[in-house]
Amino acid sequence: MVHTKQPPQKQAPKAQKPSTSGNVLFVIAVIAVIAGGVFLFMQTGSSQPAAAADTASAAGADAAALAKDAAPASDTAAQTPAQDATAIPTAPPKKRPPANAVVPPLAFADYTPARPWDQVTSAHEWAAQHPEVAGYIPCFCGCEQMGHKGNDDCFVKARDAEGRVTAWEPHGTACETCIDVANQSRQMHASGASVTQIRTGIVQRYRPNGGPMTPTPMPAPKK
Repeated sequence: MVHTKQPPQKQAPKAQKPSTSGNVLFVIAVIAVIAGGVFLFMQTGSSQPAAAADTASAAGADAAALAKDAAPASDTAAQTPAQDATAIPTAPPKKRPPANAVVPPLAFADYTPARPWDQVTSAHEWAAQHPEVAGYIPCFCGCEQMGHKGNDDCFVKARDAEGRVTAWEPHGTACETCIDVANQSRQMHASGASVTQIRTGIVQRYRPNGGPMTPTPMPAPKK
């Protein structure tokens, strides 16, 4: 009987044990990632309140600036009548002409009427008959450069000793502001307004957007 020699069997490789140093490094890496995330979260949370505080502070500063800018404008508007009353000297009223006084005809061929002719006529008649009122009402068309002191000067150039009109001022015929100021004064006077009330109403309406104000005297205070 022939005996065959069997080849020697190979031994299976031994399983390697996990490295202790590798596990330690892995754990450290995980801890580092977690710590970094917590740090970023805390930083983000703390920066949001600061940003909100900065925004609120900026908004408050803007509101304060707007309030500061608006206050002088409102104060100026409120003080305008008082400043007007104290900065300009008073003057006695101009003499009113007799009720039946005859006036020169209105004929200004070289001037185009700025308003319908009935409004132009009424403005001239008002200035002629009521210098004791119109002489205290300022104009805002820039006619102070022509030497005008008040709205009556826009229509009346000369009077006699009795207050009768002897010559018209043609400027008022061609000026919308002169005509409008005169007719508004006439309407307020007809409604019972005093000279001071008429002046205040005219100043409040025309001074904000009008031209320079004539150096019109104030009426003397009543005793």
